[in-house]
Amino acid sequence: MDYISEISNLSQEKISQELDTDNLISYNPINQKQELATQYLSGNIYRKLEEAIGANLPKNIEAPKAVQTLTMLRDATEDIKLAYLETSNIDWNHLTDS
Repeated sequence: MDYISEISNLSQEKISQELDTDNLISYNPINQKQELATQYLSGNIYRKLEEAIGANLPKNIEAPKAVQTLTMLRDATEDIKLAYLETSNIDWNHLTDS
């Protein structure tokens, strides 16, 4: 961030705001730092979704939709499945077990 700030003549706060607006960074509630969205969304997405729900981070709850499909949720806990359906605007009344 220091380097980007230096070459762009923008404050680190402004750079963070721009990156956040473009969904290029995410707040990691575990290390309490901003990190690249691609880095944040790699690894155990179920755990990260649980952490986002626990930390009440709506943006982090929404982010997994871009990388996670419903079929990947089959082993998730019921609260994770429900949170995913609610944030995905999926009409769960029309879902089937097939």
